[in-house]
Amino acid sequence: KYNPIYNEVPEFSNWGYSCMLTEVSVYGIIKPIVISKTNVVIDGNLRLQASRELKIGKVPVTEICFTPGTKFMALFGISYFY
Repeated sequence: KYNPIYNEVPEFSNWGYSCMLTEVSVYGIIKPIVISKTNVVIDGNLRLQASRELKIGKVPVTEICFTPGTKFMALFGISYFY
């Protein structure tokens, strides 16, 4: 499921999204889509959208379990997955 929190964030321009689609079609999804245990996307809405548009069957996914600290970090978009 797409993350409903990020539905109001402005998306890429058409040109930016087109470039991302081209990169994904050539290289695939490199950075995993981060999801919760209930399959809600925490990081990677656009990668999920691109993989669906390109009909990519399998994409890398990282599932995280929330603890009080990680939930706070996820709510404020603080990424520690690098």
